[in-house]
Amino acid sequence: MRRAIKKKNDNRDIKTDESDEKYRRNHLFIIIALISFFFNAFARDWTVLFYLCADNSLADAATELLEKISRFGQSPQVKIVCLIDRPRGTEVYEIEKGRRNLLLALGERDLASLAFFKEFIVYCRDNYPAKNYILFFYDHGNGWYPTLSPLLRKACLYDGSSGNSVGVSNGELRAFFKTAQEILRKKVSIVGFDACLMGMIEVLYEIKEFASICFASPTLVSIDAYDYEGFLDTLEKNPRLNAWQLGRIWIELVRKKGSEGVYGAYNLSALYQFNLKKIRDEILKKERGMLWERRKESSTYPLIEREALPSDPHTDLLHFLSLLGTKTDLGKIILGLYTSEEFKNSSGLAVWFPTNYGEFKRWSVDYLGLEFNKAISWLKVLSFFYGIDDIKPTEVELIGGEVGSENDFNLSWSSSFDLSGVSYQLFSFSSAETVLFEDCSDFARWEGDFLKAGRFNSPPSAFYSGAGSNLNKSLTLKEELTLPEGGILSLYLSHQTEEVYYDTIRKRDIFYIEVSSGQGWETVDSIYGGDLRWRRHTYLIPATEGLKIRFRYLTDSTTNQRGVFIDDILLLSLHQFRRYGREIKRQGFYIFNQPRGGYNFFVRPVDSLGNKGFISNFLSVEIKDPGRPFSLPSPFSSATKIFLDVDFPKGDILIIDALGRRVRKLSFEGPEVLFDGRDKRGRSLPPGVYFIKYKDMKGGKICKTGR
Repeated sequence: MRRAIKKKNDNRDIKTDESDEKYRRNHLFIIIALISFFFNAFARDWTVLFYLCADNSLADAATELLEKISRFGQSPQVKIVCLIDRPRGTEVYEIEKGRRNLLLALGERDLASLAFFKEFIVYCRDNYPAKNYILFFYDHGNGWYPTLSPLLRKACLYDGSSGNSVGVSNGELRAFFKTAQEILRKKVSIVGFDACLMGMIEVLYEIKEFASICFASPTLVSIDAYDYEGFLDTLEKNPRLNAWQLGRIWIELVRKKGSEGVYGAYNLSALYQFNLKKIRDEILKKERGMLWERRKESSTYPLIEREALPSDPHTDLLHFLSLLGTKTDLGKIILGLYTSEEFKNSSGLAVWFPTNYGEFKRWSVDYLGLEFNKAISWLKVLSFFYGIDDIKPTEVELIGGEVGSENDFNLSWSSSFDLSGVSYQLFSFSSAETVLFEDCSDFARWEGDFLKAGRFNSPPSAFYSGAGSNLNKSLTLKEELTLPEGGILSLYLSHQTEEVYYDTIRKRDIFYIEVSSGQGWETVDSIYGGDLRWRRHTYLIPATEGLKIRFRYLTDSTTNQRGVFIDDILLLSLHQFRRYGREIKRQGFYIFNQPRGGYNFFVRPVDSLGNKGFISNFLSVEIKDPGRPFSLPSPFSSATKIFLDVDFPKGDILIIDALGRRVRKLSFEGPEVLFDGRDKRGRSLPPGVYFIKYKDMKGGKICKTGR
């Protein structure tokens, strides 16, 4: 009885401990809830953050803006913090009661750095907590383009001292806002872009998850376009206004100011819930000719200071959809809109829609990563619009797994982008020999009328096509080369040639890479358009004797561009070169029973129209153990060839049936032996499974089909 009572008391003690733990947990939840309640009850309504990136040509204008906002800070419910970066350094000010207090003098800092932005947001959260945050970005802008695009030489945030900038299509701007949301533990209530061309659906789509309202313009923005004084005065007098109300007030203030351009307040929360695929499907139902006519009639936004032209690539999306007769509620994301007389037909939301197919080609790979494109497949809409596709599939990255006990391993590669569907070709070679390397320092091995240029990928110089009208220039390798099994031609190019596609007009100046084995010249690639960045081009060249290489540049009588620069020409001859399978649709390939040896694998993407991409990186795989014997074909009907992974020149193998009986003994000399499908008496073997066996060697099996 005592033991039973003791046990009962012990259980009671355990239950008491569990109850205490539950009581403590409930207490903790109550405390957290009370803290949250009191924070929301007593925290200030707004903290306004200015991020003035003016370590560039905007230093003086940003200083004037700092002077203007320094008159505020009168309301305890609105805190204003201003970070300004100028060539002389970076400073953080608190604006309070009509004056600015220097909080931090940081020296030279990079405002395009995500790490620094994170430091700033953490500092503001810890020292200026609020129910709502407004974040103003002040700098040049370039819309959706990648970091400091060569087209505009501007970016959303450009730091002149470091040379760094924040791009949109590369995901950097999205990373800034995601970081802000994670640190603040809430969306930014309002984000304002005092920067050119940021009122694009591509930009808004990048940040829609991390902010509620956005102030931006799809046009160029003048230095003093926005009425910050009126906005801050309204906010300090009415701190209980919500973000949506402030959005409408912001646009009304711009209207009263009469700034030139188009200015919108966008509801990102509504955009987040909007199904853009319906718009895409409606566009794809239209005839291509109708799309061309409506696109030419649509309002556009110039990227430089001049009147808008139909050929400008930034197009008013809502105006275009309206001209098509496409019904959409997308316009509801615009809380408020102001347009000056010059843009009276504007609906306030830009999208990238170039009429020039060459421009589309130039930027399509950069556009690929945008969240807007992922949601709507806008590149495919544009491809349908042009009715042309000569874009190479993008290069892939090849990776491999560990080699298994059966000499097996997996190869996988990144996805290649193309507008018409991609398949993959897998190759390997054991080793490579350099049969040509040209640093383009002189023309000793060449004949033709190309020039030398001081613009190069690697010193001292590059070959240059020259520029001008009606050119037919060439450069031919004097010597003939041999590729017994095939090879890889590699070279670096920087080019800018005429490429015009507008309506029915198509004009191109073309650079040709050609090879010959004495039976006429074959085109390896034809290159046109513009990409002044040095790019490595790689091509597979088939087995050839007497191989010659030629470059040609042809122009017409009209527009002339800079031409073509060539550098670091390399030709490799591949040994034991082979291809695996046919066209591979997936992004991987499983290899089993690979014979001993060293292998270098690479992948080439090919689209459904036959456009071939450049080859991937080389992936080396070392197989140390012998593989199992195998036969080809298998199954077979009459005869098959057996392949052996052996070190010795000759020996015997046994063919054994499924019951374990030896049906044939074959002698071999070398790694291959032909099996005629007959037993030791010369009779044809019946259909079934047969095994190959050899002493000190892995076994294998072969399959025989009926005749």
